Amino acid sequence: MHFYDDWARRIVSGQFTDHLAFYGLPGYAYLLAALYKLAGYGPFVPALLQALLDAGTAVLIYKISVAIFSGTGMRCAQIAGLVAAGGWAVFVPAQTYAAILMPTAWLVFIFWLILWRIIRQKNAPGRCEALILGLLVGLTATAIATILFLIPLLISAIVLKPAISNHSQFRTRISALVLLFLGAAAGTSPCWVHNCLVAQDRVFLSAHSGINFWIGNNPSANGYPRFPPGLRAGQAAMLQDSIDAAESAAGHSLKRGEVSHYWSAKARDYIQRYPAAWLRLVALKFRAFWSAFQYDDLSIITILREQKVTFPGIYFGLVATLALPMMLLLWNTAPLSRWITAAIVLHLLALLPVFTTERYRLPIVPGLLVFAAFGLITFFNNVVAGKFNSVISYGALLAASTLFVSWPQSDPSLWALDAYNSGWQALESGDLTLAEKKLQLARAYVPT
Repeated sequence: MHFYDDWARRIVSGQFTDHLAFYGLPGYAYLLAALYKLAGYGPFVPALLQALLDAGTAVLIYKISVAIFSGTGMRCAQIAGLVAAGGWAVFVPAQTYAAILMPTAWLVFIFWLILWRIIRQKNAPGRCEALILGLLVGLTATAIATILFLIPLLISAIVLKPAISNHSQFRTRISALVLLFLGAAAGTSPCWVHNCLVAQDRVFLSAHSGINFWIGNNPSANGYPRFPPGLRAGQAAMLQDSIDAAESAAGHSLKRGEVSHYWSAKARDYIQRYPAAWLRLVALKFRAFWSAFQYDDLSIITILREQKVTFPGIYFGLVATLALPMMLLLWNTAPLSRWITAAIVLHLLALLPVFTTERYRLPIVPGLLVFAAFGLITFFNNVVAGKFNSVISYGALLAASTLFVSWPQSDPSLWALDAYNSGWQALESGDLTLAEKKLQLARAYVPT
């Protein structure tokens, strides 16, 4: 929010670079700066574009549902698509991140646009499309790097799907793969060209990857962004503290790439010294990724809901609970759904090295909604048709999914986060009554 807005305002004022490697992904900040330059300073135009993208995501959800489930009957597929798209419209975190200055809505739309292109076509992407998709992934990675984990999915589509032409299939696939990587390299070039040529620092996208790796892999890590001692909360403050701490340890100023290496080395040292503890941490991250517990490090979801900016709706826990059984049941009966399952798994793998927050797992929600909606429609149809074996199978998997997703979060400090952040926000806005109420609640969770 303030982090990107402040950065964009510096760009508009003429401070295009500080001649150091990027310490934070720059794509969204430069996009905001361009919008401010064209339409004037203010959040309205960016928020309007993000609302349109959010609506576009709902359309993609519908189209993907119809493409995957049309074999079961077009009417059933269309109803499932409408239910899934409607679920996205009332998904509270999606409403929230479409309304604030963060790149999440852009990532979600592009993520599922790429999935739709893969699913809708029977043939492998051709040369031109491979180049465009690679460029799209690369450009998006300058704002949120986890989208790079879609590249294996695009490689699979090029290699596994039948080629458009029967002649020289091997050469066609190789050229498409080369163009895919060229597109990704060109898309990310604003970052690595700036870092290597302007800053003269060997950093690919952003040097803050090191501190994120350390936050996700240290003795006090819990699967969420718990900042180790010495790092303040808040994106800008945390990044500056991480630079100061690395330079203090080194005894001299460091390039941003050296700062990243310092923190990455600490994380790797922890992993090598305590492999058993690290494996338990990975399992904890896996559980956190699927948990119904909502960890929003900004607490913006709760704040906007309490202020009635967003509408009442559904949350991750319900969607994940309904979706997980169908991810298993549809693997054989709806082969195209495997692309969605693979995309969800790849996004999970992108987050396991670091940590989970509500906005980090938001990109998989459209896919989960596709599974959840079709599961509900199928369950209803099976009950009506008297197919009780299928009903029992679905019910058993649903019970297991409910237990897994709703496993209680026992750390009181995590429950205190929303109350604490909401209290500080109320205090800064002058609402002392609400601030006292929220901060007392946070203190009740963590008395000391």
